[in-house]
Amino acid sequence: AEELDELREKGAKALILDLRNNGGGYVTAAESVCSHFLGKGQLIVSVVNSRTSRNESYTSNGSDLQPLPMVVLINRFSASASEITAGCLQDHHVATLMGETSYGKASVQKLLELEDGGAVKFTVAHYLTPEGRDIHHKGISPDIELEDSDVAPGEDDPMLRAATRQLEKRLVKL
Repeated sequence: AEELDELREKGAKALILDLRNNGGGYVTAAESVCSHFLGKGQLIVSVVNSRTSRNESYTSNGSDLQPLPMVVLINRFSASASEITAGCLQDHHVATLMGETSYGKASVQKLLELEDGGAVKFTVAHYLTPEGRDIHHKGISPDIELEDSDVAPGEDDPMLRAATRQLEKRLVKL
């Protein structure tokens, strides 16, 4: 939130959210990020267990900030919470997704520890995007396909350049 405020104060006209190589994390992280870009109460993700018919929804805490044009970069290593974030922003038409189809890890897993020290890990639910897409084993498809290239930090990044060009085109239209 502080970084977004600072960017706006400095006159930012657009944003690039880079979720490439982001293995994700907890659904609450995606909820927190998405809440900066959505109005209060908008659906971020549904957690659905088809065996028990249990459905839990996560909604935005809301932002009263004027949205900025945004590109979200994803690749084949974007997974879990980063896929929830990308799918949510795509479904709500808040961002254009660019890059490669994401990993496709949209499952909620439970770990059952056994008395002998072993454990059993099993899937108990799936994450669905606001439009109801189950992205497990399918991933999130970008709006604009680009091949990701492995570049070291500070090196010329073709995907980042493409995202910048996309936003420049959009700003000209505004």
